[in-house]
Amino acid sequence: MQRDKIKEVYLKTVDSEIVYDGKVENVDYYNIFCRAASEECLYKYKDNNFCSFNFKYQNKDSVLIIFSIPLSNNGKKLNKHITERIMDIVRDIEQCLVKVDFTNCENNKDDKMVYLTFIKIIDEGE
Repeated sequence: MQRDKIKEVYLKTVDSEIVYDGKVENVDYYNIFCRAASEECLYKYKDNNFCSFNFKYQNKDSVLIIFSIPLSNNGKKLNKHITERIMDIVRDIEQCLVKVDFTNCENNKDDKMVYLTFIKIIDEGE
């Protein structure tokens, strides 16, 4: 199932040493996705790119996951409106990770993307 990919990437990130040390309030999405591609932590999920990094949130070890969702379908036939695609990802994240400690959705009209950001504090034993 595609949802298993989220959990797999989350666990892989927990075990990795790839860290994002920027601020979650001011993410440079273009650069973070370029960095993810160069560090081989860029993934596909339901025709969207996403990346995952270790992160400090509220002074706790966490995982930062960012989805890049195109506003347009770029010629592909998509049956769902952007809001439905966003809600599908939110639902899948919540089902896979059970509890998410931070969620943000940002529309960037310059690059015609919606960026969906999640942070999950790493539970003891993960």
